[in-house]
Amino acid sequence: MKPITIFSWGYYGWGNWTEQLIKVVDAVEESRGFGPPIFVDVRLRREVRAKGFTGGAFEKALGGPERYHWMKSLGNEAIADDTLDYMKIADPKTAPDLLKIANDAAKEKRRVIFFCSCRYPTHNLYDVTCHRTEVARLVLNAAKKQGTPIEICEWPGDRPKEIELEISPQEFQRLSENDSSVFLGFQAARAR
Repeated sequence: MKPITIFSWGYYGWGNWTEQLIKVVDAVEESRGFGPPIFVDVRLRREVRAKGFTGGAFEKALGGPERYHWMKSLGNEAIADDTLDYMKIADPKTAPDLLKIANDAAKEKRRVIFFCSCRYPTHNLYDVTCHRTEVARLVLNAAKKQGTPIEICEWPGDRPKEIELEISPQEFQRLSENDSSVFLGFQAARAR
């Protein structure tokens, strides 16, 4: 039995671009033979600065509850409780609910993307781990108990590819100073 793929993702930087985001994600999933994905919001709070993700804005952009679920229960309580200096999932026992959403989506040839605002699931520079890493662990454990084969990876997933890319000495210097992106320009089209 082929495992169900569930994606993890952070919306950092997409707050003003949700319309474009939805088009890109839907096009990628369609190119892989899947229908529009279901987004599962694992934030404890939805009152954020990112315009496209505050309150019910993203749910509205997606067209409603058929494509959006808010699982506050899988949010990080440390966001709301300043006395916590560690990550604490609000209700870890609800991880099987996320697995059920993914199972139901798979029957419709769709996949699930669970998300929060963090750019990366881990960030070694500051020794910080995003709570969606813990959500992934909880869902993997639930799947193991149920005997459901799944894999969880960061969206867009796919297999890693190695490409050679020449960058300017200035870009190389920026990278060596802990910058995390490279301007690709026209080379991006040739790197496919």
